[in-house]
Amino acid sequence: MKKKFSKILGVGLTLALITSLLLTAAPVMANVSQPTVDVDETEISFDGAEYTISFRINTALVEADDPTITIDFPDDTDVTDVGAGDITIEATSGIGSGSGTVTTVTATPDPDDDSILEIELDDLGPIGAKIGAMAYLQVTIADVTNPSEPDTYTLEVQTSEEDTYVESEEYDIDAPTVGGFVYVYNPSNILLATYGGSAALDSVRIAGHFAKADYTIKVGAGSYELAANITITGEGLTLESADGAEDVIIDANTFGFIIGADEVTIDGFTIDDAGTAVRIGAEDDVVTNCVITDATTFGVSIAPEGVDATVSDCVFEDCATGIGFAPADPATDDMGDVDITGNEITGADADGAIVFGGGNVDIDITSNTITGNDVPGIYFVDGSGEACDDIDIVGNTISENDAAGIEIAENADFPTDLIIKENTIADNTDEGILIAGWTAASDYIMFNDISSNDTDVDNTSGIVVNARFNWWGSADEDDFAIGDDIDYEPWLMGEWATIASGYAVAVDDVSALSGKDTAGVAVTGMDDDDGSGADIIAAFGYIANPEDALDGAIAFYDLHVVLAAATDASEVSAKVKLYNNTITENSTAYFWTGDFWAECSDQLARDGLIWVDVSEDTVPALEDLEATPFAVVAGPEVAEELAAPALAAPESGATDVLLRPTFAWGTVADADGYYFELADNANFVAPMVKLDGDLGRLIVTAYAYRTALPYSTAYYWRVKAVSGTADAGDLLESAWASAVFVTMAEPVEPLPPVVVEEQPVQPAPIITIEQPDIVVPLPAETPITPAWIYAIIGVGAVLIIALLVLIVRTRRVA
Repeated sequence: MKKKFSKILGVGLTLALITSLLLTAAPVMANVSQPTVDVDETEISFDGAEYTISFRINTALVEADDPTITIDFPDDTDVTDVGAGDITIEATSGIGSGSGTVTTVTATPDPDDDSILEIELDDLGPIGAKIGAMAYLQVTIADVTNPSEPDTYTLEVQTSEEDTYVESEEYDIDAPTVGGFVYVYNPSNILLATYGGSAALDSVRIAGHFAKADYTIKVGAGSYELAANITITGEGLTLESADGAEDVIIDANTFGFIIGADEVTIDGFTIDDAGTAVRIGAEDDVVTNCVITDATTFGVSIAPEGVDATVSDCVFEDCATGIGFAPADPATDDMGDVDITGNEITGADADGAIVFGGGNVDIDITSNTITGNDVPGIYFVDGSGEACDDIDIVGNTISENDAAGIEIAENADFPTDLIIKENTIADNTDEGILIAGWTAASDYIMFNDISSNDTDVDNTSGIVVNARFNWWGSADEDDFAIGDDIDYEPWLMGEWATIASGYAVAVDDVSALSGKDTAGVAVTGMDDDDGSGADIIAAFGYIANPEDALDGAIAFYDLHVVLAAATDASEVSAKVKLYNNTITENSTAYFWTGDFWAECSDQLARDGLIWVDVSEDTVPALEDLEATPFAVVAGPEVAEELAAPALAAPESGATDVLLRPTFAWGTVADADGYYFELADNANFVAPMVKLDGDLGRLIVTAYAYRTALPYSTAYYWRVKAVSGTADAGDLLESAWASAVFVTMAEPVEPLPPVVVEEQPVQPAPIITIEQPDIVVPLPAETPITPAWIYAIIGVGAVLIIALLVLIVRTRRVA
């Protein structure tokens, strides 16, 4: 019993200890998650700021008897002006879905602390079912006065379900940038005046300068408040920031800039809270490098008439419409030659990020980023019926808009000569391109990346839309999201930038395509005797081989031709020109039959270019030019020309050459051998020596002639360098190097000897020289050994031998 009790006691103590440790170590879970804080106006001492505080509750607040939310703002934040009408509470249930808003609240600032606000939830209304466990609350409080010191702050939140405050994430309260200085320069760039203060831009003192032609007004860092619209009437005037848009801020207060003169430039400002930030109403005006936010109508509008205007490299944030074209009378107020390039537009919520009305002519929309708008990225509005003409939408990113990427509205001012190319149009909530009005074959949508939209292209106009050569997000046609009346064949097999190196397009009854510098393809002669041509000629250069392997290929192209219905194909004989700087006269053009590469039947190559003739009778035939890949094969490599040898001996023109001469010449680079010929005539007819061919050539630079040649005779000899062989088909020969020489003359017979009479010679005197006697001593004689000595030596030797024999025999007997 005692042992069992001990075991129970041990287990109990262990459990108690573990429970105690868990209770001690586990933190008390707060009812509120860490709040986030968003402040709409972050300047110090701002007395109308709106705070949005978001957090999650872990315990159902609805079950409390008197549910409250208490917010402790930082010291020096004043909430005494906050009333019940300044508070909105929204909740999303943590169970299920849906949201609701508190119907009635009571706001009670703490009488002892101006920075504490208690919010009583008097009537929960439809939100009651939403404030359950894990509900997400968003409390919006207006009329808060910010602290007077710039700093990074946090606030604290507590509900009636707990006694502990939870600290929020950090948020910033900033010092305002006060008005700086405005400098006025005359056309000679001489400083005329300086003005200061937040109202410096539109004060009476400076207003007159905006009417001066070719003046420059530079605005220094600071924050400026407009009290009225600023109208610029000085032709050629430049209004620019001295420090860039980040540091030069214009609080427009619903006003803006109105350009009423030609060649005006506005450069480098942040313009906030305007109705229309900039209105262009003249010619050759420029708005660039600006940040335009919260415009309630347009960031930039072009009206009533704007020609040669440019809006470039600007950022438009949360404007109703980023850029709009709005002529007073579309029938008479044409806005032409307008460039919209390099801009970023996001947060638009009225009509479109870029909006067209009628009467717009020659508009280029290039390289813009149009994303995250609540409306179409580019919108052709319902209008007067006056058509837009010559609109190029090129190289833009139009994505993630909560509508269509591009929309041509029903009964819109139909665009003519509309070109949509090289754009990325993706991930838009509705259509990538929505077409309710279309005009002619001159309009096209080609060479774009269009994918991941609800529908990539939808067409309700009743007219077939040319949308060839696009990437639809897949190489498989079954994956396409394309509506009716869209001619999308052929399509690209990958994103445009990964497929093609360049392209060229000609449309609407054309007979030629000039794409040498872009697609590497030019076409001529696509018309018949009556002048009818093609609806479209399109070509581009491939980066890589689009079909089966082709040995030796150096370039690939694609050509697509659609003849007009009235064109008589039997009368068309066109020429296709394929360009590449590696093409030589030995290169060959091929085309893809659909199954294999076939050689073009009528072609001519030269350096950098191949002509291919096409007609009804050629290969390929004219009817084959519907998305037809072409290729160029380099052809056999041609070796460089060999130099002729330099002849060394005998020298050309020599007249005393030996009868058995040795011929010599210099070495030639890249030569494998040398042909040699010797003849007695200058035409080398029936040469005496002929060394050539793959086997007969010389591999050295000399040749000795062994038979004696006749005297005083002229002979001719020549040498050429060669490489490769005739058998291999790669024989390369230099020019002949030739020379002539004359052998030596025959020697002349010698003359008889000439006899010369000799004069008698007088005898020489006799001279006697006496020689002294010379005595040479002889060596001493060697004495001869007597014979008896040799006899004694012999007897002694015999006695010794006998003694040795006796000793040996005696030892045996013993």
